[in-house]
Amino acid sequence: MSREHTHPFEETAWVYALGALDGDDLIAFRAHLASGCHLCGRAIAQGEAVAGQLPLAIEPRPLPADDRERIRERLLAQTPIARMGPPPIRTPRAPRTARSRTFLSRALATMAAAAIVVLAIRVSTITRARDAARQRIVEVESHVAALQGMIAGQVSELSDLRRKLAEQVRRVAFLEDPATRTVDLRGKPPAEGARGRIFWTEVEGTGRLVAQGLPRLEAGKIYALWVMDTRGLPSASPAGLFRADTSGRGTLTVAPPKDFGRVQVFAVTIEPEAGVPKPTGPIALIGYLDA
Repeated sequence: MSREHTHPFEETAWVYALGALDGDDLIAFRAHLASGCHLCGRAIAQGEAVAGQLPLAIEPRPLPADDRERIRERLLAQTPIARMGPPPIRTPRAPRTARSRTFLSRALATMAAAAIVVLAIRVSTITRARDAARQRIVEVESHVAALQGMIAGQVSELSDLRRKLAEQVRRVAFLEDPATRTVDLRGKPPAEGARGRIFWTEVEGTGRLVAQGLPRLEAGKIYALWVMDTRGLPSASPAGLFRADTSGRGTLTVAPPKDFGRVQVFAVTIEPEAGVPKPTGPIALIGYLDA
């Protein structure tokens, strides 16, 4: 047996909940409700809940001014009721069940359209939130990259400071070594005003040269340090090359000379920047270990 024959008022209950039932149908259905039908009561509650959501799902829009004026003109053009002829013949209404189904179908279609609108609004909201989250992620990643660059720079700076500190510690230890001797260097033409000093350790055969007042050299020239014994220039052995800055200051860590015995003399000459095995240029500074 079909559901319609089992309970013929179920669809009528939905129409009643939407406020579209009238006339004899309304009287008959109210009499049925008075019998205490719980199925119709539940159908009415569901229909009223759906009807309550319809105004919230559809955005109200004002009637355009042109439409309002057109409706007003049509109303004014209509013949007053008092002047109208006999009432029109009333068209018989469709059977209750068919009419109820038609209205219910329209109501369901309206609810479906409203649900689609609500879903579209929610999808649009979610899409905007997703795009905003992606933009925020890009900004955070850019900020992290900038912080990583800053950290890398600070690590490099810290490494450089550690290197300089280690060099300073080494220099202090070198100067405080009892075996370290100091040799003063005097300037000679073309560097009469220059002065220099070498801190020298005979045990290790190493030292540190600090000079100032050195003249600026022409292109292709460089200062060269030599170590010698009492025989002078014929015994000279190269100890390193260096340049002077714009203030005339120059420094050099003296490497141990090769195949050399006792050091007695230190001299700085002006040589080609590629270096030479023996002194060829003028002497700019000279000093003696036993002086």
